[in-house]
Amino acid sequence: VADIAVHASAAHVLVSLLDIADAKVHADIAQQLKGSILDLATHLNGRFVVEKLIPNYSDIREIIITNFTKLAHEKGTQHVIVALWNALDDTKAKQLVEKTIMPNLRNYAVDPCSSIVIQKLLQDSQKRSSSIDPAKANFCALARVKLVDDANVKKQLLHDRFGRFIIWVLDSSTQPENMKKE
Repeated sequence: VADIAVHASAAHVLVSLLDIADAKVHADIAQQLKGSILDLATHLNGRFVVEKLIPNYSDIREIIITNFTKLAHEKGTQHVIVALWNALDDTKAKQLVEKTIMPNLRNYAVDPCSSIVIQKLLQDSQKRSSSIDPAKANFCALARVKLVDDANVKKQLLHDRFGRFIIWVLDSSTQPENMKKE
């Protein structure tokens, strides 16, 4: 199944099958792909299959969580990580933020691939209700403290071609059009 999940047309068929398959077929496909999840998550076509499996399978979510840093630094994985983020309950989201994202946030902010991941998670965080998704809603505030409230860090990130986008997301008073004038 992993071989067909990377072929453009076959991956589309597999995603469509996952949309209509009963629980047993769905679980069989997930089980067959579990050993290839990381490879598929970084593949142009395979990632669509992984995105489809993430909401329903905690073992697949755990694979993504365990390999978050590796995947965040890979081109094109932001959609897989956003699918993971959306599928996490508050406890798992809090653990991911506290144990993985926050300790590495500054490094993620200046990397060409992981900065996109962080931007997407921050933008999602801004839309979350603190009463429904407190850990996800609080991520933006935690990032602000770490990256914006420290003037030296903020200055460094504003001078980084990837970091500046993170600051733009976090700092509502600094808009991209204002940055061009500086």
